[in-house]
Amino acid sequence: MQLLADAGCIYVDIGIESGSQEIREKMLKRKMSNEDIINAAQILKEVKIKFCTLNMVGLPTETAEQMRQTYELNNKMKPDGTIVSIFYPYPKTELTEFCIECGLLSPKEYEKICNGEGGYKDSCIAIKDVDMEEAKKQQVMIPLLTRTPEFLQPVIKNLPINHLTSIISIFFLSIPGNTCMRIREYIVMFLKSQYIYLLKEKFSFGNFK
Repeated sequence: MQLLADAGCIYVDIGIESGSQEIREKMLKRKMSNEDIINAAQILKEVKIKFCTLNMVGLPTETAEQMRQTYELNNKMKPDGTIVSIFYPYPKTELTEFCIECGLLSPKEYEKICNGEGGYKDSCIAIKDVDMEEAKKQQVMIPLLTRTPEFLQPVIKNLPINHLTSIISIFFLSIPGNTCMRIREYIVMFLKSQYIYLLKEKFSFGNFK
């Protein structure tokens, strides 16, 4: 990571997916511990690389408590941005086949996804035994809570989940900050390149520039 920082890297995305180690290993086959993920975040902070976490809630067999573990892990990492998607069972993927085999996805729901209904931002697909209301709540709350001081978090947790809180949460995602960061870096890179060009022109000798 230090080599990345030295090479000019200023931002990365980390695909955590779930804060539940059980869900990560069992459902997503991601064999990393919470400690490994937290350690990676600490190293990124040490080398001053900003990072955003990518997360999913509403996964097959996931409980409301496991969804809240995604917030807890993000809260320990203190990312610069957080994006949370609701699981969407794309056709012919391993997780969708698992849902069908275990009776978690009805033929009617499977027909919906084959017709392209719903999506990762606003899933209309019901996975049996998954608390979709909790998933929608965490989708809004996790970005808000991870960027809020500890003393304000009890207030945030009691906010109703509606269009207003959904709009507010957008400003806590990585996207606005990442856009500003990219624009700033473009300007800095342009100015540096022009400065170096002018410097070379000023001190050029013969054919050497």
